Amino acid sequence: MAALASGNGTIDAAATAEQRQTAEAAPIRSATNPMVTPLLTDLYQFTMAYAYWKAGKHLERAVFDLYFRKNPFGGEYTVFAGLEECIRLIANFHFKEEDISFMRSVMPTCEDGFFEYLREVDCSDVEVYAVPEGSVVFPKVPLIRVEGPVAVVQLLETPFVNLVNYASLVTTNAARHRFVAGNTKYLLEFGLRRAQSPDEIVDKSLHSHDGSSTCMDFLSLVQTWLSKLQLSESLHGVFGETNQSELAAFTSYALAFPNNFLALVDTYDVIRSGIPNFCAVALALNDLGYKASGIRLDSGDLAYLSIEARKFFQAIEKEFNVPGFGKMSITASNDLNEETLDALNKQGHEIDAFGIGTYLVTCYTQAALGCVFKLVEINKQPRIKLSEDVTKVSIPCKKRCFRLYGREGYALVDIMTGENETPPKVGERILCRHPFNESKRAYVVPQRVEELLKCYWPGSSNKPREDLPVLKIIRDRCMQQLEQMRSDHMRRLNPTPYKVSVSGKLYDFIHFLWLSEAPVGKRLISTNPIKIIPKKNRHEICKYLFQEGVLFAKKDYNLAKHPEIEVPNLQVIKLMQSFKSREYVRETFAWQHYYWYLTNDGIEYLRTYLNLPSEIVPATLKKSSRPPPRPFGSGPPGDRPRGPPRFEGDRPRFGDRDGYRGGPRGGPPGDFGGDKGGAPPEFQPSFRVQLYHEETLVRWAMSVWVLKVGLALAVVVVVMEQVQHRQWSRSSNGKRSRKAADKKKAVVADMPSHEMDVKTDSEVTSNATSSPARPVYYVQSPSRDSHDGEKTTTTTTSFNSSPALSPPRSHSSVGRHSRESSSSRFSGSLKPAGARKISPHDGGGRGSRRRGCKTWKECSVIEEEGLLDGEEDDAGVPRRCYFLGFVLAFFVLFSFFALILWGASRNQRPRIIMKSITFDNFIIQAGTDASLVPTDMATLNSTLKFTYRNTGSFFGVHVTSTPIDLNYYQLTLASGNMNNFYQSRKSKRELRVAVKGHQVPLYGGGSSLSSSEGKTSGPVGMTLSFTARSRAYVLGKLVKPKFYSNVQCSVTMDQTKLGTPVSLKNSCRYS
Repeated sequence: MAALASGNGTIDAAATAEQRQTAEAAPIRSATNPMVTPLLTDLYQFTMAYAYWKAGKHLERAVFDLYFRKNPFGGEYTVFAGLEECIRLIANFHFKEEDISFMRSVMPTCEDGFFEYLREVDCSDVEVYAVPEGSVVFPKVPLIRVEGPVAVVQLLETPFVNLVNYASLVTTNAARHRFVAGNTKYLLEFGLRRAQSPDEIVDKSLHSHDGSSTCMDFLSLVQTWLSKLQLSESLHGVFGETNQSELAAFTSYALAFPNNFLALVDTYDVIRSGIPNFCAVALALNDLGYKASGIRLDSGDLAYLSIEARKFFQAIEKEFNVPGFGKMSITASNDLNEETLDALNKQGHEIDAFGIGTYLVTCYTQAALGCVFKLVEINKQPRIKLSEDVTKVSIPCKKRCFRLYGREGYALVDIMTGENETPPKVGERILCRHPFNESKRAYVVPQRVEELLKCYWPGSSNKPREDLPVLKIIRDRCMQQLEQMRSDHMRRLNPTPYKVSVSGKLYDFIHFLWLSEAPVGKRLISTNPIKIIPKKNRHEICKYLFQEGVLFAKKDYNLAKHPEIEVPNLQVIKLMQSFKSREYVRETFAWQHYYWYLTNDGIEYLRTYLNLPSEIVPATLKKSSRPPPRPFGSGPPGDRPRGPPRFEGDRPRFGDRDGYRGGPRGGPPGDFGGDKGGAPPEFQPSFRVQLYHEETLVRWAMSVWVLKVGLALAVVVVVMEQVQHRQWSRSSNGKRSRKAADKKKAVVADMPSHEMDVKTDSEVTSNATSSPARPVYYVQSPSRDSHDGEKTTTTTTSFNSSPALSPPRSHSSVGRHSRESSSSRFSGSLKPAGARKISPHDGGGRGSRRRGCKTWKECSVIEEEGLLDGEEDDAGVPRRCYFLGFVLAFFVLFSFFALILWGASRNQRPRIIMKSITFDNFIIQAGTDASLVPTDMATLNSTLKFTYRNTGSFFGVHVTSTPIDLNYYQLTLASGNMNNFYQSRKSKRELRVAVKGHQVPLYGGGSSLSSSEGKTSGPVGMTLSFTARSRAYVLGKLVKPKFYSNVQCSVTMDQTKLGTPVSLKNSCRYS
């Protein structure tokens, strides 16, 4: 660690004499730390070793890989360290008598034979292969491979992981600090005082040189130089009064270490006290033939202070002609880390060395590396560790590891191959595949190939053993390999991941072993929660997650169905946990629920998985339009609308928040129950998104459409009624005008001539030659008319005239005959007062009656106006007919569209009855896929027979279907497409579909399907699945209801019964 921190190897505090010797002839000594013994392990390692011994399997040959899963500190590389301590452990691995006695006390139930076995245990039969210490390594690549008896290797797991974990972590941390600081700067290890424990003590030799002058001479020189500094013209005004106690401390330390004098100058004031005192002491040492080392800054603005100190040193060198004084060393400390070093580089500084303490030795950013020790082979049988988190799936079998370099000398990829595979060669094209992602693969033509795993402990084999290098060689290897990495892998912000691949054969074997070991055979179509999520359910979960951008699930693994998705709740949780491990989603902790939020990487993954265009984004990324602001001053505060009244059972105004933060947990006073900060047990969260079934949407659309039609008809009825009313008004006005004119002429003609000649002056004036003659009308006062007409008053009232000033047969005003005249209104009111029609034949009566003839004109006018109310309205009947007709038409149309709505909303779900499937042939043979990857290829031809029935009562449907897939676990062996067709109402048809697959790559699954002759070894279970979709078109394409029917069948294919129909009557599920 300290060697990596030093700039050029001169500051090498961790290099001890033992580490500097080679291991060619000398035996490997015991571990540096006395705590590293065989008892440095977990108790369960001894219990497992006892179980192996009890079962007689403790001598079985096993292979374990030690590796890590993720690079530390957010970077993309790790430096391997700790190998030497591991080799020292196994070289001196044996149990002492006190160790055996201690284990007897801890495991009193174990048999005595086990402890006798432990007394004889050593690592003479153990082989250790490892990457050279100081190498740059990457996830999944084995750092150490241990082979030997399974019980012994099991006891080595804990100490190996312990020794490699911290050593590699702190070495990587030192390398990252070195990379940021640059190769020209010194790095000093200041972490001993901040370390968690003193387990590892590093000795350091300190060398000094005695001065040749006396103490009094040195003090006088210091005082002389201090006065010169204060009186110097070029430095005048820079320093004030210096601190004499600080000067005395510098003088005493310089007397003790005249050749290594490095002063901490920020005790009081750097500019005014610390630097002047140091310079005085350093100049005095220079006069005596010594040279001070420099200063150290531990506080303040390090960049600014270093620049000012450098300027002062250069000024002294120029003023007093002291060569080299301007290049005095400046060291900085004060809890430095990567971010601080990077910031100093960007600001600019004059610091020559950095002291790294707390952030280096404690690995402040990340506490552990996370190494694991996994079994990959036992008795030459490969083993794989499966997990729902794909990052935890191990790579099986004993492997060889190679690093491939490109034309420019940079490392391109690390590739793992099987032990017996042909190693990569320079200039040959090599297929590199991602261990678990089948879409990630590339061809590489290496210019240099380096094998990573070397033998450091051969055990009982005759293989040569690699020497353990000294610390300087380890450091040089590390710096050399870091220089061979591309800059995009090394940068601090968003580095490019380094590629770790496997060969094509190893990839096929991994997935073959995965399918063979995974218990998914009968549980694929089970209704119970399953570990392998069906493709349909996975698609539904991913579809919902991408649509909403968020997802929640209750923490209940036994919940039959997710509240929002038609899949088991357990499958949602497990799939989201898998997405979380790949950083596709971000999980938020809650009390009773999981909450997941889609990340940018998850959006890209789901868009590719669901085959969606780039313009479609989750709901969380859509910008919602803000509602218009409420007008200022539009009303008093109390007039602000608050929404409809709320009743019992309605949702609270602010959604789920009131329920989540309600009153006491489990009851009142909160509406939902629940204490502050916690939700009640029955609380159900939601993302406030309301989804409707397609049938419901059809009903809503039809209802709105019918309502619009009704409103339109009502508007038409009102408009036509207004038009008819205007036409009737015009025709009736014309008829009345003509009838009134004829009536007036008849009345005037029947009047006596003497009465017609009586005219007033106003009449003469009004009846001028320029205007036509107008008839004169009189109105009898209703209060003075008799009902029999015999006794009348001699006084008549003229409209708009005074009765006192008018003679009996005179009038004072002339009125027009119109419906709007005042006389007409008066006549209408006078008619019920006993007025009657007087015929001209009544003129031969008595004198009294003749004298009353003046009332004829009045009665005639009253009778004429009475005709206006009494005559028959010939236009009223058509108007009422129009109105009734439109109302009737509206109800007929409404009933018609209601019938259409009812028929369209009826369930048109197709009914499919699976009949049989006939397998024509099934062949598996070796071949290559489109990218020339060798794998087994399957050819399958079959014919599917089923019946489709349209249960609709009113409309026919157009039927389509998704591809009909025939799957073997997760592999699609064959596929077929059903032709689109139209099915009339209440009818059915027989369908036959060819389901075929030609040269389908199996990628490892073929070994379990076929024998050496290329035929299946027995019945093969498969799954047939597809979805039928029906759509009805009502009124053209105005209404388009859609319905789905999902079919999933369990099929068994027998190679000996090809050509024979296999019944599907009781093997299918419909939903």
